Amino acid sequence: MSSRHVKSSFVTAKFITIDNDVDVYPGQVQYYFIHTVDLPNGPAEHFLAYVRWYKHAGSRNIRYYFSSDNDINTCNVELWCAKFYQESRDCIILIHHIFSRFIPINYQISDQRNAREYLAIKTGFIMIYSDLLVFDRVWEDKN
Repeated sequence: MSSRHVKSSFVTAKFITIDNDVDVYPGQVQYYFIHTVDLPNGPAEHFLAYVRWYKHAGSRNIRYYFSSDNDINTCNVELWCAKFYQESRDCIILIHHIFSRFIPINYQISDQRNAREYLAIKTGFIMIYSDLLVFDRVWEDKN
């Protein structure tokens, strides 16, 4: 991915967890692509993104490190592990499932034994669908 597109490659998407809760996951788009399915009533195109998802920080105390009075609802900056989950089918999503973009900031928590590096992610921003200008480029490449 070219360096000029790296800044806009950090996105979030909502997923339903194993216990049927909805959680927002941060990730980095690796590339966009169009998938065409030939159906009896004509071809159907799907605009997709291949996203690598960041791992949870390990505990709620770390993820919501910046919360006030241990209330996660007051926390608009979350800490996530700087490593990705293994690649899986969850890496391919429809582009309209992208919830927002974010700017990753490296943040370090130190204790007496070691220091750990995390990604600090500001939550609560909703992206307008038309902000995805990169898809104009995908469309132009196809035609």
